[in-house]
Amino acid sequence: MTLWRRIFAERRSVLVPLVALLVVDAALVGAVVLPLKKVVANNTVAAEEARFATAVATQRLTQMQNARASRDRAEQELAKFYGQVLPATQAAAGKVALVEVSKLAQENNLTLGARTFEDDSIKDSPLRRLTTKVELTGEYAAILHFIYDVETSEAFLSIRSVQLSQATRQQSSGQLQLALEIATYYRGAAAK
Repeated sequence: MTLWRRIFAERRSVLVPLVALLVVDAALVGAVVLPLKKVVANNTVAAEEARFATAVATQRLTQMQNARASRDRAEQELAKFYGQVLPATQAAAGKVALVEVSKLAQENNLTLGARTFEDDSIKDSPLRRLTTKVELTGEYAAILHFIYDVETSEAFLSIRSVQLSQATRQQSSGQLQLALEIATYYRGAAAK
């Protein structure tokens, strides 16, 4: 007898159950563990995809909340603009333009000349534009300060055109004449 047959014959009572256990173990690994390993791998991939989808959804939710907050803030600012900054009527707009331009001209030592007003509607808007045409005479530096003051004024004024020329001899030598179109806006009858 060979060595392996002799060992098998003498230890059969231990080796047969051990070999049977190894066969059953291999069958369990092949039938249960490997499919479960695939299930775990698939579940891991699904969990990662779910985490990614959750992160994307959270980011979109944050963007939507920010957009809604921005829209609400814009609506509040617009309501404040219409209610507190923008004149409500043509008369109020004319008063703002007249008083503010007169005040700024006086502060900058400019002589205020002729003034005319022109009212027109704005296409597809409830607003109307009141344009004031003003002639001023004074020094160049004063004119620059005046233009700056109009543009930075708390009153809602907008310079639409500027024409600068030499003042006539009757007015004064060395001075300039400024012709401005300054617009302000007010709510028309349809705006609320």
